Amino acid sequence: MLGTRVFIWLTVSLLLVALPLLAQEGQPAPDFTLQDLEGESYTLSELKGKVVLLDFWATWCKPCVVSIPHLNKLSLRFQEEGFLLLGINVDRFKSISSLKRFVKQYEINYPVLADKSGKVAARYRAFALPTSFLINEEGRIAKRIFGSSPTLQKELEEEIEKLLKGAGPEEGEE
Repeated sequence: MLGTRVFIWLTVSLLLVALPLLAQEGQPAPDFTLQDLEGESYTLSELKGKVVLLDFWATWCKPCVVSIPHLNKLSLRFQEEGFLLLGINVDRFKSISSLKRFVKQYEINYPVLADKSGKVAARYRAFALPTSFLINEEGRIAKRIFGSSPTLQKELEEEIEKLLKGAGPEEGEE
């Protein structure tokens, strides 16, 4: 019984210590370098000055696949305005060639980066899919989005437009 209590106490203590380490809105986005499916490297810190949407997804995730056409539209709509969408694939056991076939089949028009180790997803605590992070021009997390919804594209468009105009979320707004 005492062992169980100690275990619970340690677990709760670790969670309380780790909570501030989560990728939170307003905090600097954790930096990373990943390669796309063609071998080109992307380093988040080198993208300062752009508004970036990180979309963590997997090929087996139905909501992720359903959101691809909406993400394609976002990418096309804002690409000339200083916006970059990066799809971060977390399929650990998919080969790059099978990911390339998937990207071609679904006509994904934005860079897809392979997070084979899962380290980037872990730094962002992107354990539920899809999970997206909207990063402002200063490299800070402006918005964290879990899941998918019919209104998500419109909400993202509004947030991206605000960030591109230099007006982040209002004080107290989430």
